[in-house]
Amino acid sequence: MQFDTSAAKDFMTVPDLAVEWCVSEAHLYRLIQRKQLAAYKVGERIIVRRDDAQNFLERGATTASAAAA
Repeated sequence: MQFDTSAAKDFMTVPDLAVEWCVSEAHLYRLIQRKQLAAYKVGERIIVRRDDAQNFLERGATTASAAAA
């Protein structure tokens, strides 16, 4: 049985997203906890779909303004 790596590229971990967005992991976990950023728990990891991350940004919710909410 082979793992489909193309599907794995559609998701990223919170640490990876934190690096990409230049924010702390704690900030992203707060957004997830407040349900401002959709995320999924897989085992012990929390992952975010790239599409959900992009939608978050397109909604005009910058990470700074979302944290202040």
